[in-house]
Amino acid sequence: MLDLQQQRQVMLRRLAYYKWVINERSEGYRQLKLTFSIPRTKKALQKIHDGTYGACEDCGEYIGDNRLQVVPAALLCIDCQEGFEKERKKAA
Repeated sequence: MLDLQQQRQVMLRRLAYYKWVINERSEGYRQLKLTFSIPRTKKALQKIHDGTYGACEDCGEYIGDNRLQVVPAALLCIDCQEGFEKERKKAA
């Protein structure tokens, strides 16, 4: 598991990237990032502060270092994320 300082650095790099996206990318891409990624990243930073970073918001299990390295702002473990995606597809 990443220590608190490493978690914070990953999330701060992610926020710096989003700032670049807002300044440099097309309007549609900026809106996508503003709508989904930035709020999720801010929530992940709050979870780091609270000491709950890495815990799945659905089942409470640890998300896993591999997933968190690929998706640092992940709020769900891979199993819960897959279940969420299946339900979303059914609803569409």
